[in-house]
Amino acid sequence: SCHARMALAVKQWTLQAIQTHAADPKGADDPEGGGEWFEGWLRAVHRDVYDDIDHSDCAELLTLKWARSVTDKKKTISS
Repeated sequence: SCHARMALAVKQWTLQAIQTHAADPKGADDPEGGGEWFEGWLRAVHRDVYDDIDHSDCAELLTLKWARSVTDKKKTISS
């Protein structure tokens, strides 16, 4: 039926989007979208890094190659 085909297409699109983001959390996200996927991944996978950087602007995190530590101003963290 038309509804079944539509549901299957939506399911396939959703799974593909998740797979793309999971393969490259930072590269697959975009500043226009807000960077929430990357921020969530960083929080879940690298909690120590997430807790030690300013993560108040997740769209900005996408543009950074390095982030300054909030606990040690002389230290930078690769993001």
